[in-house]
Amino acid sequence: MISIKRGFAIFIFLALATVKSQHAVTRECFSIANSKIYITTTPKSSKLILAETAKTFPEKVEPKKKLSIAVLELSGLGISDITKNLEQYLRNSLATIEGIIIISQIDIQMAMQDPRNRTIAQCGGRLDCAFKIGKLVSADVVILGSISGLGNSYSINLRALDVANKKEISRYQASVSGRNQLIPEIRLAAYKLVAPDKIKGWLIIDIKTKGMTIEIDGVLIGTTPFTDPIDSLSPGKHKVIIRRSGYAPHAQEIIIRPFESTKLTLTVQTK
Repeated sequence: MISIKRGFAIFIFLALATVKSQHAVTRECFSIANSKIYITTTPKSSKLILAETAKTFPEKVEPKKKLSIAVLELSGLGISDITKNLEQYLRNSLATIEGIIIISQIDIQMAMQDPRNRTIAQCGGRLDCAFKIGKLVSADVVILGSISGLGNSYSINLRALDVANKKEISRYQASVSGRNQLIPEIRLAAYKLVAPDKIKGWLIIDIKTKGMTIEIDGVLIGTTPFTDPIDSLSPGKHKVIIRRSGYAPHAQEIIIRPFESTKLTLTVQTK
């Protein structure tokens, strides 16, 4: 429809330009279908200029750049038999965090084995070497460190380095008892290093009485019964208050642990 109007307008204004060809130079502007048409006439010629007005489009939202992370080989002291497994679990845990891309160990090894990068490969475990490796594989962040064990006690020492700015951005140190505690601690370390705000826990409220209002840290959450756990709770202590007319109010402190569910069971008694 716009192109038809425009074609019709051009025909009319060309005719108009011809009529005006015997007069002095003139310039007129007409607007049709969001376009401006200029006609310039002289005694011997006419010239038509079609100028499109600017069109407004919704602003394009660029997708947020994902953070690329390279996990360098961890040193294992006293636990050499499981170091590689823990190192891979660290990568897997990091990969579950939204907005993060993990540079594969194969890509890192191939880059290090390239003869052109021999100097970097032989650099050692110094921080400046870690920055060079990170730059080589186009990583935004490099994670390195060690896991050691003595008897039934284990220590985790990990660091996250900003490659572009050549500085440490976070560090995680922890001690656990028993090998079965290493897996959850490695997962927690992954989040602590690059996404501490995403460490959450869940609360399951098991209260049979209907219509009880639940407040957590002064915020009204809803009324019983709850079919789903209350998520997005930060680890640590929280105060839960349960109220309903005709019942005695109940206040209780709970502890939320990272990536774990805590169950609150309560038998409500009337006043």
